[in-house]
This record gives sequence, structure tokens and C-alpha cells, in this order.
Amino acid sequence: MKRSLFVLALLVLTVGFAFGNAGDNDFAVASTQTWYQLSVTSQPSGASVYIDGVYRGRTPYNTTLLMGTYTLRVEASGYRIYEERFTLDKSTSKHVNLVSSTRTHRLTVSSYPSRAEVFINGAYVGRTPLTINLEEGTHDIRLSLSGYWDHWERIRLTGDRHLEVTLQPEARPMIRSNIWLGSIPLDRFLLLSLGLLFVLIALMY
Repeated sequence: MKRSLFVLALLVLTVGFAFGNAGDNDFAVASTQTWYQLSVTSQPSGASVYIDGVYRGRTPYNTTLLMGTYTLRVEASGYRIYEERFTLDKSTSKHVNLVSSTRTHRLTVSSYPSRAEVFINGAYVGRTPLTINLEEGTHDIRLSLSGYWDHWERIRLTGDRHLEVTLQPEARPMIRSNIWLGSIPLDRFLLLSLGLLFVLIALMY
């Protein structure tokens, strides 16, 4: 009987020692795991943040991750997707400048005379000479200057472009001594009449 009790006690001690060592090993493994802070911001803000393909939130975004290698992806509507593979071995801050997915081009507008008002798609943008960045595509251009006819033009912008416009003066009446002499620019009829008059005078002399 005593022998049986001795064997049972020895068995209990052996099992307890084994479990105790296992617990110590687990604690040792857990104690070697290192966590770091990761902060992600973007321009514009409010972009979606994915880590290893899993959605985590929107910028500005802060989290704590185990030391290791991760894939960061940042997305926003109207912008190109940003993706980066990085190793987190210290607390890290990442700022992402997202690039617009819409192509833009430079439009330069000049006129003679200068200082004409420029309207693009109905909105006033300045006076000539003028340089502005516009999205690729079709745009309506209007130039306006007092004393001149408005110039309207629809352009398709597929690259940088220089638009040069010569404005046409409005017709203005010419009156001398209460006699109408035509308009400025001179009417074609008046020019023709003056030409015939000069021919007649030349024939007479």
C-alpha cells in the first residue's frame, strides 16, 4: 500500500513538473514578442487603410502591431492606389501623398489686345495673358473685352496648349456734322463707294 502511494506521489510530481516547464516556456515565448506603434496619415485625409489586405480604418490611422513585415495599402476615390511593403522594427509614422488619377495639362491663353477677361466653362479665371492647369478633356473658352466682340471657342485638351486670340473690334457709327459716314470697322459698302469715287475722280482728271 505504501509502495502504491509512493508511486502515485512520484507520478503527480512528474506531471506537475512537466506542466510547470511548459508554462515557463509559454511565458518565455510571449515575453520575446515586441509590439510597435504604426501611424498612417495621408493627403487628402480620409483615405482607406489596408494592412495585409485587411481593411483597418481611415486616415489618420493609429494602431499597434507585432514586429514584422507588412503590406500597407492606401486608397481614395479619384486617386491612384498607394501600396508599400515595409518592416516594422520600431514605432513608425508614414505620410502618404496620394496622386490624382485625373490627368491635367497646362493651358496658356493670350490675346490681342491683352487684358481680356477669360471664362472657362462659364467661370471667370482671370485676364490675358493667363496660364492655368485644367483636367484633360473638353472645355469652353470665352474671352471678353470692352469694345470688342466676345470670342467663343471649344477646345479639347490632351496636352499642354497655347491659345492665341485676336479680338475683333465692335462696329461703331462714324458721324460727322450729323452725316452718317459708316461704322468702325468701315462697312464694306462704304469702302466700295469710296473706291468708286476715287476712280471717278481719277478719270475726270
